[in-house]
Amino acid sequence: IGKTVTDVNADKIDVSDLLIDYTAGETVTSILDYLSLTVSGNNSILSIDRDGSQSVYSSSTLLTLNNINTNLNTLWDNHQLIVT
Repeated sequence: IGKTVTDVNADKIDVSDLLIDYTAGETVTSILDYLSLTVSGNNSILSIDRDGSQSVYSSSTLLTLNNINTNLNTLWDNHQLIVT
């Protein structure tokens, strides 16, 4: 986890091609229908619902950040989530 503004080597998670009918917003609340993050032990699990509140897709695990304890707000604020 790092701030992409100050650390060019900070990891980024690009989900832009996976989101269906997503409209970008200024705050993390714009992505909450599509992405969720839970902590399990020492790991953070990022899940995605490709179509948000629509009914074609449901939430499924996209990736696990091993030995990382974080939340969506931190990833959003650090510009580590690429959604558009």
